[in-house]
Amino acid sequence: MFFDRHIIRLRNFEEYRFALLAGFLGGIFAVLVDLDHIPSAFWPGIYPRLWHIPLFIISCYFAGYYYAHIRGLYAELVLKEKEDMAQFINSLKSMHLNKGTKPIIACVDVLGEKHNNVYDFQRKFFADSAQSGLEDVDYYLNARQTAERNFLSSGDSTYVISTIGTENKFSKKLANCTAVIVAGRDEETGKEISFLSHQDPFHFLKYGKAKFTRDLIWCLSEMKRRCVPGTIDAVIAGGNYFEDGQWAEMNKRYRDDYKKSVALLSEEIKEILGFEPAVITGPKTFDDIEHIYYYTCERRLYLLRPVVGDGSSESYLPRNYPAQEKKWA
Repeated sequence: MFFDRHIIRLRNFEEYRFALLAGFLGGIFAVLVDLDHIPSAFWPGIYPRLWHIPLFIISCYFAGYYYAHIRGLYAELVLKEKEDMAQFINSLKSMHLNKGTKPIIACVDVLGEKHNNVYDFQRKFFADSAQSGLEDVDYYLNARQTAERNFLSSGDSTYVISTIGTENKFSKKLANCTAVIVAGRDEETGKEISFLSHQDPFHFLKYGKAKFTRDLIWCLSEMKRRCVPGTIDAVIAGGNYFEDGQWAEMNKRYRDDYKKSVALLSEEIKEILGFEPAVITGPKTFDDIEHIYYYTCERRLYLLRPVVGDGSSESYLPRNYPAQEKKWA
């Protein structure tokens, strides 16, 4: 709606009120300055300027009208914010889940020197996953390979979305890419099912946005259709956030892309599933990659990343992005 798109511009109402007051007083002063030319004979001097009076009245009317209009918009904004707070579902506190339903829990560990511990972790993960199968959600698959695996994608180095099923899933080498993990309990079988995505903001925020959004919406809708209500959870991971340095322009692009990625992904998830997803960890603040592994039946997400234990390792809600961003800068 028009209101939803533009009311955000009126958040600082004091500035608008000051602007209206300044314009109103400016109009009065302009008339008074013109009256300075009135000769000593009052009526003969003001008579030729009687047309100022209706103009002044009209100006006052429009100033009052727009002041009242903006006051009304501001009141609507306050009401809308109160309604949002009343309906707010805090996914970090599992308010969207039935009692006894597990949320997606993250285990975060640091990448070892030369990433050697990745292979040890994979061997253990693969062994634990033998019974339920395993999907490599490989961002670098070409169109033929993704089609063979029934993945959704726009081709090599764009995005890839896994199948929806009981399989465990992993995806490696997330740099500035983000990931979405959605879990739920299948209504027919009673088993845990999930899907995992790995997407590049350079593609899905720009020329590939329409197709990626359609594919993501389809997966979210399918999860909603298949799963028991109150058992679906969703989280966002990945991304980079670099301070300005030698590559200031590129670093700014990474920061902007991360912010837009979180906004787009959380908006689509909230629209379909009815709750704002948690961002399970903040973005990487060091130039490196991370790997994610999802154990479906336990709803356990494992992340291996360059640094852990600082502000970038904390979970947060997209609505709290501005406050959380201060911990990365």
